[in-house]
Amino acid sequence: MSAKLKAVEDIKKLARTLSGLIELAEELEKNASLEQSAKETESRAVKARADEKSATAALEKTQEKVKDAEAEAEEIITLAKKEADEHREQSQKGMASLREETNITVKKMLKVAEDKEVAIDKEVAIAADELKNLKAEIKEKKEYFDDLNQQLEAIRAKVR
Repeated sequence: MSAKLKAVEDIKKLARTLSGLIELAEELEKNASLEQSAKETESRAVKARADEKSATAALEKTQEKVKDAEAEAEEIITLAKKEADEHREQSQKGMASLREETNITVKKMLKVAEDKEVAIDKEVAIAADELKNLKAEIKEKKEYFDDLNQQLEAIRAKVR
């Protein structure tokens, strides 16, 4: 064998050996990467558990605050309803009183209006009587005037 062939054969053998070493290195690299990933995942899991505990605690506090707020709201609603009922009752009493006062005032106004109507009716009756008397007087005066005119015409006729 020539030196060149032997060198080729040695290179091939070295290549096979290196190829196995490269595969082994890649496997080791994968294992190291997997171990690192496992550590990172475990670290994230620990953090997630801590976050979960924190979130659960915050949720419980929030739920407690909600219960307190609901109780306070119920108290406020009850108080508001009570005050509204009291105001309604006072308003109804006030309205009844106002209605009564209004009825009294309206009755007084109606009485005044009726009294004025009676007075006006009396004045109208008196005025109607006066008108009747005046018409009768005018008729009388007209008849007298007509008689005077006739007498005047008669005198004028004699004078002519």
